[in-house]
Amino acid sequence: MAYTETTRTGYGRRLGNSLKNIIVGLVLLVAGTFTLFWNEGNYVKTKKALNEAAAEVVALVDINTINPEFEGKFIHASGFASPQDSIYDDLLGVRELAIGLSRKVEYYQWVEYSETETVQNMGGSEETITTYHYKKEWSSSPINSLDFHDPEYRNGNFVLAELPDKEILNTNVHFGAYKLPEFILQLIQNSTPAKINLSKEQNEVLEKEAEKVRLSAKKRVRKSIEPSDNDEEQEKPKMTHVNDNVLYIGKSFNKPGVGDVRVTVEKTEPTVISLLASVKGNSFEMYKASNGRTVVEVAKGEVSAQQMFEAAHADNEEMTWGLRMLGVILIITAIRTMFGFVSMLFKVVPFLGNIVEKGVYVVAGVVGIAWSLIVIATAWLFYRPVIAILLILIIIGIFVLLKRRKSKEPPLEQV
Repeated sequence: MAYTETTRTGYGRRLGNSLKNIIVGLVLLVAGTFTLFWNEGNYVKTKKALNEAAAEVVALVDINTINPEFEGKFIHASGFASPQDSIYDDLLGVRELAIGLSRKVEYYQWVEYSETETVQNMGGSEETITTYHYKKEWSSSPINSLDFHDPEYRNGNFVLAELPDKEILNTNVHFGAYKLPEFILQLIQNSTPAKINLSKEQNEVLEKEAEKVRLSAKKRVRKSIEPSDNDEEQEKPKMTHVNDNVLYIGKSFNKPGVGDVRVTVEKTEPTVISLLASVKGNSFEMYKASNGRTVVEVAKGEVSAQQMFEAAHADNEEMTWGLRMLGVILIITAIRTMFGFVSMLFKVVPFLGNIVEKGVYVVAGVVGIAWSLIVIATAWLFYRPVIAILLILIIIGIFVLLKRRKSKEPPLEQV
């Protein structure tokens, strides 16, 4: 059942808040401007570093012997990433001959959602009606239900066990005669399930702790939001279940209850990889370009150097466009926030205030886009002056041609 709260804010307080938002808007404007300017520079620097690396890359065909001629050189090589030792997750009894292990923990919890509706009143006051809904979902961390608005759901969350997420890397992985450093191991992607093997002692500890928490929560949590299946249980339920690479702490895999914990373990299997890196002794290091940027790339399977550089350039383009969009949104939001007080002055009459507010939104969009283009153009003059000047000349040329064409058009005859 939904829970609703209604609050009323007077006109004076709303006007004061809108004036305070000018400072918030200025902060967002600076953040958006900086993001756009930095982003253009980052794109150019990354592109130059990749182009520089591509011009220097050499093929390391034989990885089974260490050739001193390749010392310090930026190489492309393909081969099998082979772990020499097993790695362990002692907490779950996992042992694998793998490149890495990953433990992911989830908790079944009540999650609070809200929907807000506002009503403008004559005189400038505002009523805010907030409706709260609660759903049971898997979460990456325990949720503090003491902050929930509905008293019925406060203190409704608990966890049968709290375990940390964990990443374990094998420090002894060979690539032919070479040894792979940690920064390359982190880039290898070839995940498959890793079998959990809990010992009898580990299982008993988890069972005991989970049962203790369950009984405590049973007395504390309201039955209206988490009813018990059987208040007079004759047998203590089994609380730990293992299914291949999943440890489930709770009564049932198929019927999760609040407080249940799901632990999933995956391993990074030995696999063929292709890499771009600099040779350092019997290992590798990141290539450092003349502008200070580092380059290292890893791909699964046998992938050519050209394909790997193309993928790296594509990633750079994708990141650049993503940050451009973020920067533009920040700037538009900043301008809208800074000038929110203008529409607030007219909120004494709600329909008039709404009209002005829509106008502020339109102006914020137009000015925000214009400001963003100016920032990007300025960044181009700074980081890519030749291209920027050529574009300016082209725009000026188009403008001059259009003006001349218009001046040559015969005047309209008077009737």
